[in-house]
Amino acid sequence: MEHVQAKFDALNMQALALADDKLKQIAESASCTDAQNSRILQRTLEKANIPQTVHQPAAEPKKPVQHKKRKLRLIAAAAAAIITVTAAALGVSGRLTYNKPLAEKNFGILGAARLEKMDLPEPVTYTNGTVNATVEAALCDGNCVLVLMTMEAVDPDMEIDWDKELYNWQEAGCEPSSYRSAFPVSGLWPEVVGDQCWISMTLWIPEEPPAATMTLTVQRQELDLPDPELIKQYDGNPADFYADPSMIGETDPVRNRYTDGLEIQIPLTINTPVLKMAAENGEELYLSGFEIYADMILDLGYERNSEVTAYRSDGTATTFYVPSVSRQAGDWKPGEKRAMMYAKLYQKIEGKNFNRFKPETFNGLFDITDVTRLEFDNTVYNVTTD
Repeated sequence: MEHVQAKFDALNMQALALADDKLKQIAESASCTDAQNSRILQRTLEKANIPQTVHQPAAEPKKPVQHKKRKLRLIAAAAAAIITVTAAALGVSGRLTYNKPLAEKNFGILGAARLEKMDLPEPVTYTNGTVNATVEAALCDGNCVLVLMTMEAVDPDMEIDWDKELYNWQEAGCEPSSYRSAFPVSGLWPEVVGDQCWISMTLWIPEEPPAATMTLTVQRQELDLPDPELIKQYDGNPADFYADPSMIGETDPVRNRYTDGLEIQIPLTINTPVLKMAAENGEELYLSGFEIYADMILDLGYERNSEVTAYRSDGTATTFYVPSVSRQAGDWKPGEKRAMMYAKLYQKIEGKNFNRFKPETFNGLFDITDVTRLEFDNTVYNVTTD
């Protein structure tokens, strides 16, 4: 019976691969953008009865979706037909990866392939009726969580300036820019791709064990901008009127106009291994498949684009690039000071010159199961079971 099931599974994968290739041919011949392809495939999954989880507040009147091009409707119909026939014939279940470029941007081609093999929750979409926010993946090692998220307008005809829609996030129940369960350590890193906004965000988790989830929320913000007429009449530096220099020349006083009211659940459940490592001088750090972390600010002497070497049990070595290091310190609770150091690691690919903007040159999600020690800045850290 097992060999029959294995053959059946192989046929499933073969059919999915054929369907995926066909979809790519159709999309490429139509010269669609990544955002358009994303929406088309999402609708295709819906037609194939592959569930797409969407969290939405109480129903509000919605504008009818207007499709700009008849060609897109034809592509969606063709894609739906391919997947529906495949699913009906073979009983295919599960999801197709429709945000592979976002994963590759963060983890490289090899890391994205590893991410697809991990047993992670399905992407979940949250909405306020105007903007959809999809948590594509959340990698958590107990110290930090790396979140990949996409945002797009519910109405594809709506144009959104995303730079004005991601202002002063907060954890639900906290003041603006405040957090309790986990704290941002690397910013949101938003990137506009077609009609979508891609977000990569790392959060530090100070509690042990971490909470199951945290809720991020976005609220409308009114900026206290000076009167333009007063600035015209002023003989001095216009910057004198602004507490935030980045607001100089800004005329729109509203931030988060369209993202107002979004509530997004970020899972904090540990889903990736981590190794605790210690040096002879007592310094400790943690290594997971995407980061190096210390629950203190280590004097590592890091320079931009420095390197870390990991040695494995078979004697081989792996070199990682460290483009930057985040260090934070401050009051976590009254009378309790905390500090941390965080760095994203990028494994070098043999024969390639590392460039974190070229996914084929690095691996950002790697296997650590047989790592025995790390070496950098003339310090050796060995795996410890303490």
